[in-house]
Parts: sequence; C-alpha cells; structure tokens
Amino acid sequence: MFSIQKKDGLGRIGTILTAHGKISTPVLLPVINPNRQEIPPVDMVKCGAEAFITNSYLLYRNIPNREKALKLGLHKLIDFDGPIMTDSGAFQLMEYGEVSITNSLITSFQEQIQSDIGVFLDIPTKQGDLQEVQNALKKTLVRADEHIQCRDPSSKILWAGPIQGGEFLDLVEQSSMEMAHKAFDIHPIGSVVPYLERYNFETVVKMILTAKKHLPLNRPIHLFGAGHPMFFAISVFLGIDMFDSAAYFLYARKNRFLTEFGTHYLDDLQYFPCSCEICLSHKVKELQRLDHSTRTHLLAKHNLNVSFAELQRVKQAIIEGRLYELVLSRTMNHPSLARLIPHLFDTPTSNFIETFTPISSKRAKLITHPALKFHPQILRYKQRILNRFYPWSSKLILARDYRKIRSTKNFQVLKISPLFGVIPDELQGVYPLVQHERIPLHFTEQDIVFIEEFLSKYQEKFQAIELHSHLEFDSYMIDQFKIMDKNKRTSKPPDEFKLNAIIDFQFGSGIHEVFDDMPVSVHRSPKTGILRNFTYQDKIVGTIRPSDFSIVPSKSFAEKLCKLIPAPKLRVVASDDSIPFVSRNKDLLARFVKNVDPEIKCGEEVFIVDDKGNFINSGRAHLSASEMIQFNNGIAVRVRR
Repeated sequence: MFSIQKKDGLGRIGTILTAHGKISTPVLLPVINPNRQEIPPVDMVKCGAEAFITNSYLLYRNIPNREKALKLGLHKLIDFDGPIMTDSGAFQLMEYGEVSITNSLITSFQEQIQSDIGVFLDIPTKQGDLQEVQNALKKTLVRADEHIQCRDPSSKILWAGPIQGGEFLDLVEQSSMEMAHKAFDIHPIGSVVPYLERYNFETVVKMILTAKKHLPLNRPIHLFGAGHPMFFAISVFLGIDMFDSAAYFLYARKNRFLTEFGTHYLDDLQYFPCSCEICLSHKVKELQRLDHSTRTHLLAKHNLNVSFAELQRVKQAIIEGRLYELVLSRTMNHPSLARLIPHLFDTPTSNFIETFTPISSKRAKLITHPALKFHPQILRYKQRILNRFYPWSSKLILARDYRKIRSTKNFQVLKISPLFGVIPDELQGVYPLVQHERIPLHFTEQDIVFIEEFLSKYQEKFQAIELHSHLEFDSYMIDQFKIMDKNKRTSKPPDEFKLNAIIDFQFGSGIHEVFDDMPVSVHRSPKTGILRNFTYQDKIVGTIRPSDFSIVPSKSFAEKLCKLIPAPKLRVVASDDSIPFVSRNKDLLARFVKNVDPEIKCGEEVFIVDDKGNFINSGRAHLSASEMIQFNNGIAVRVRR
C-alpha cells in the first residue's frame, strides 16, 4: 500500500497505492465541497493536484447528490477519476457539537460510493480541559473498534485512524499507541487547526513528534486541516506525508494571497511576489478591480499553485539531502516559526531523526546557522569517529580544520573543528567532512567536552603531540602529551593507512585486520589523484565511491567482511523464498526481510544472509532497519547487478 522511494531524515518521498491510482507523497489534497464545486477538479489538476478530499457527511445530507453518488459512484459525481479521500463529518462535529449520522452508517456510505481513503466518525477536540479531551479520546477509540467490526472486509478502501489528544501529549501518545495496533492504513493527526490558526506551531510540532514516535513506519501520516505552504517543509521534516485543506479557497474569498513565506492581503500588494501563471498574466491593480467571484477564483488558483510549488521544493530538498537547510530557512519567516528552532534542532530530536537519516546525501551540507550543528549526519559522524578512529602513528599533530597541513609518514594529523569535533586527515573525503560549506563557528563548551573525550580515549595511542601554530584551542588534555621534536615532514603516509582508516570508520573498529592475510594494492585516479579502488591478486575487490568515500565491496570481499564482522552487525536476514533471486543479484524486497541488525542506516553497505547466517549477497540499504521490518512494499536492499 505504501512504499518509500527517497528520504531525508523523517521526510520521505513515497507512493500510496489506491483503487483509483497512485498518490505521490508528500501530497496536498485540496478540499472539494461535494455539493458545490467552486473550482472544477480539472482546473486544480492543472495546478498540480493529483488527489482530493471531500466530505461524505455533507454529501450524505444532500439527498439528490447522495442518490447520484450511490448510483454513479463518488468519482463520477466529483468528475475526477483519480484518488479521492472522504472525511466523515468529524470536523462538523467539532464545529457544531453534533452530526445527524452514525459511525456505522457513514462507514457503509463511504464503501458504497467507493471512496479510495475513508475515515470513521471520530471525536475531534477543540482546546478544552483535560477531562473533556480524555472523554473524547475514549469515545474515539471505542468508535474505532466499532468501525473495524462493521466495515466490509472485501472493500478496497484504505481506512484512516485519526490520532487525537490535542495539546495533552500523554493522550496523543496513548492514542497513537492504541491506533498503531488497530487495522488502519493511514493515520491523520486531528485537532490541529485551532493551534495553526493562532500560529501556535510549537504545540503542533510536539503533537507530530509524539505521534511519530509511536505510529507504524509503514503507514502514512496525515496532518488534518493543515494547508498553508509556510508549514509544509517543517511538517514533512517531522514525518508528515499528507496534507489537506480548503485554505486555498477560504483565503482567496477574503482576498488573502498565500506564499511559502506567509500571507498577504491583496490590497497591501503592489507587486506579485510570485511567477505562477495567474501572477504573470495579471497586474495587482487589475486583479483588485475584478468582481469578487472572478477574483476569488483566480486567487484560489494562485494559492494552489504556490502550495504545490512548495511541495515540489520540499521533494527536491529530500532528493538532494537538504531538507534541514530548507526547514531552517522557513523558520526565519515568522517569530512563531523561529521559536521552533530549539524543538527542531536540539539533540534529542536530532538523535531520533538520525535513525532514519541516510548515510550520505546527494549534495553538500550548507551550514548557515549554528543550529545545523545538530544535523543528524554530523551527530552520527561524531559518534562514529569516537568509536572507530584508526590511529596508525605514535605522533600526532593538532591543527585547525581550515589549515592545509596533511599527514606524513612520521606524523598523523588530526584537525580540530567546531562543527565536527575532530577530523583525521585520512578521512577528509568521508561524507560530510569535505562535502560542506559553513559560516564561521565558535567552539562551545559542548564541543570542548567532545574533543577532550576523544583525546582522553586515544591518549595511550600517542606518545607525543605538536600544536600547529594556527591552532587556537585550549584544553587540559593537551598537557597530557609530550611535545615532539620538529622533524622534517615531507613524505606522504602509505595509502594503505588511509584505506585502513576508511574501512574502520565504515564497518567498525579493527576491521582493517581483514587485510592481514590479503595484502591489497591501493590505486588512485590518474585524473583526480583521489583513491579509486583496491585490488588483490590483480582483481578489484573494493571501490571507493568518490561522492562520500564509502567502500563498495565486491561480492567476494563482502563475504570475507561478513565472516570477520560479528553477527548480527550489518546483516539483513532474507526469507527462503527470496534467496534464489537475491543470489542472482536481484533486489531484496521489504516483504522478504525476516530480521535485521537494528543499527542499520539507509545507504549503508549490508550483508544479506539466510536464517543460518550464510552469506548470500551484499548491497546498499534502501531503508533503515526498523523500516525494513515494518514495510511490506518496496525495496529493502538494492543489490548491485
């Protein structure tokens, strides 16, 4: 039902399969009034819409349209043959306090009109006291069970189980944990509109994070009623896959002009800060002079255009691995968004997101703000270098990260960085050490503590230390080393030292011992001079990927590594049915994964093994460990042909 094509942290580009076609996520579902279409679906499709949401309760109450829907089907009534989601009337219940329909009836009605995604009649809550929200959640959970019991098991509808609890995060947690064990396909987070309308983004962020930590990874998460493009990037960053809103039209009706940065009143504009077809073909004053109906129609189309453009921008950021940077730029658009920075970029949040973040990205990191020091890929690097450093000399030179001093045969160079902590010269090409640009940063107390921890851990490996003349760094650990004599440093260290450092960093401390009984020859590119591959007995056994300096092992070398690295590390256990295909270099699909090392990250080189631990093949993880276990669709490991 749901598969992932690309991801960056919790943000993911995926595909939802429905009875009437595919939905590419993240996606915005424009709200259509089933009884009065202000903008025909065909016009919204031209703006970028690929799916819609309408209200089955409003449709049910309109007897003529109800009969048409029952006779012809929802898609004929709406005049759209793609995916359509239907809400149950819960929003009207929140607004007016009651609705004249039952949970079982609205469930049956959505089945009869052939919705693609349906919702049972849950109990959303406005801001209220704890007891009211507790009672509403209790009723919602009871209704969820009633709905599951009465729905038709042969129906092709994907059913959504809303998460409730509002600002009471313990109730959001309870709701998420209980819904996770019920038979639903999608999980909307409800009751967020009152907070979004007051720019209380902090509460919404906390609600999303709480729900995300307890919901199944293979179910898309929908943020009910969120339709302003200024909040899309942040929501996707936190794991939201679906949005819906009537904001495009409701704002237009009040002469409000949406942008990804905020909202303008049309009367306040002299120039359109947009290049969509509406803004290019009309002047501001021309639009202001139009009659209300025509102006509303054009503004609504602009609002849709800018909304879909922002989602395209978010998707491209995911592909490039720059969603963090886009999110940071969006937080600068309003003080209420800027207050999110401690929630989005603090260590606990980053550590949670790190589990799902790929090993490397397509593009370099752009560090434009100190908050980006908490990027998961940077935190992961610091954790790994602390445990996977390869010291090959007894003499160490400490220098600043911007100096071009290099390791030699006599000395190992370690560069001190306020961003990465420590950078061994041998690992300069490892992502994201060289693949980044940054603003000037100062050493914080936290940076100093990390560097001291590193030096303390490896103190016994070095007998002497030299401080480079440009190093401005004060630490008590420096006094623990002997100052070395200033010998000549002209010859480069053997490339084998660099290869040992890379393989230890990638696969684990001490893995360079794999070369003890197979002395390899390291080769550099004749054009660039960077490491290209290494051979044994004139056969290539490993390639150095130039984009991130990861080792891509041959099948025979991967098998040798698998024997050296203790189980279950970097292992994906495949079912017997898939082994004949995987052994012939076919990708391992998620539904055939039986077990997996829980520490595997997306993008890592992994070993595919059978139940007994026998090596079958190797490849690159397409998903993180927990995603491989939970998903039933899509690729888990890409095996090289």
